[in-house]
Amino acid sequence: MALTFIHDAPPRPRALNGGTLSYSPDDMAYIVSQFQVELPIHLDDFPQKGNINLHTYWVKDGTGSEFLLQKVNSSVFTRPYRVMDSMLACIAAQRGALNDRPEFWEPITLVPNRQGGSYLDISDEHGWSVWRLMHRIQDVVSFKSLGEVAEDQRTKVAFEVGRGLALHGDLSSAMPTELASPLPGYRHTDIYFAQLDAVLQGVRSPDQAMSYLPESEELREATGLHYMIHLSPEEAAARREMATPWIEFLNAHRGRAMTLFHNLEQGNVRRMMIHGDTKIENFLFCKDTLRVKSLIDLDTIVPGTWLSDWGDMVRSMVNHAGECESDLSKVEVCRDTYENVAKGFLSASSLISQAEVDLMVDAVISITLELGARFLTDYLRGDTYFRVPEGKRILNLTRAAVQLTLAQSLMDYESEARQLIARAARPSIA
Repeated sequence: MALTFIHDAPPRPRALNGGTLSYSPDDMAYIVSQFQVELPIHLDDFPQKGNINLHTYWVKDGTGSEFLLQKVNSSVFTRPYRVMDSMLACIAAQRGALNDRPEFWEPITLVPNRQGGSYLDISDEHGWSVWRLMHRIQDVVSFKSLGEVAEDQRTKVAFEVGRGLALHGDLSSAMPTELASPLPGYRHTDIYFAQLDAVLQGVRSPDQAMSYLPESEELREATGLHYMIHLSPEEAAARREMATPWIEFLNAHRGRAMTLFHNLEQGNVRRMMIHGDTKIENFLFCKDTLRVKSLIDLDTIVPGTWLSDWGDMVRSMVNHAGECESDLSKVEVCRDTYENVAKGFLSASSLISQAEVDLMVDAVISITLELGARFLTDYLRGDTYFRVPEGKRILNLTRAAVQLTLAQSLMDYESEARQLIARAARPSIA
């Protein structure tokens, strides 16, 4: 889609179609005109959009300013208003902490709608939807993986990713922790293993699932579908047989997977609002210096511990083979990447405690096992969460095998990792 319009506030189309592929030009002209931007408006599809918010568009207004227009995917984020509440709170906390000194960090800036609100709430054929318009952060680059970075710059970028997570955590630390989660159940390791147990016991109906469900009504409503097998008995049996070695591995290491969750529940680490998706592609870097500039994609902010963000970031960075590698001999920990990410993080974080530092190595192992459990459970129940393309029947099993192989590699590296964390931690950490 590419369009230009020059008239103020085009009339609302008779029915916004809201289809899964694209909105019509009339739809888009109306939607973007509801924000405070200068005419004429140029709009086109944004090719770097992720896999979740599929309606993402590049916008340029009459002043030459660039923006990203995005619809929050309510099929994934069934509570889109919570997404925006958390996003706004995160931006406000960062701006307050920066105290008008944005030279080293640039938070997302939302463009108000014509009524002064922070986003647009509009109805289409599927019901109400939430749209937001964000200033596009200028003079930055991003990377899908560390492999995209020039080889002589990878050490620096790994360091900057770690530093960026520390800056984001410190700047966002004033966020209220009572904000409701936009993704109830996300990062609840106990729920993921309860789902695995239910599937292994052959649960197929809501009645059978009742004893495995959490007590919270909201968590039951949000996660209940994932306690049941959605395959024929024959297919379910075949999948379980293929997955047997990984089921046994997970059960043997369940305690390690639960480490972070138990420490959070016991109050040994701070409960705070965390980013929830700290892969490298969500970091922006200055295009000239490669210094980290921002951490974007604020849709998965949930209550938890920063150690989950740390663990997920390291997990995704140190496995250069990627999450879908079928040759498991290629899945291993890149020691240099681990060390540089750790050095970057510990050089910049100012609010962490020694008790939290002591759990940094455990956190990477826990989150890797957790994700392995999620992929494996989804494979066993019928790929109801991590959807797979046609003809990719074992993709989630492959993903699970990669994570669990990586978890073993991380455990093999554990002693060395603890030593490097101890060396990199600043003496001033309390």
